[in-house]
Amino acid sequence: MQVACGSSFTLCLTSEGKIYSWGDGSTGALGLGNQEEEWEPRLVSLSKEKDIPAKYIGAGYAHSVAI
Repeated sequence: MQVACGSSFTLCLTSEGKIYSWGDGSTGALGLGNQEEEWEPRLVSLSKEKDIPAKYIGAGYAHSVAI
């Protein structure tokens, strides 16, 4: 559905509202709760309580956003 790129990372939004991220996580912009590098797509959880689908993603130099 959508792809967003930051300085050295990528986000992908699926038609089911799932977000996958990969790349340089040193700024925490991957949304995985750490600052590790991830070079294969990893599923991002928007909520610890339930699976909330995303509608839109965006990325900047060292940050990412989801609605």
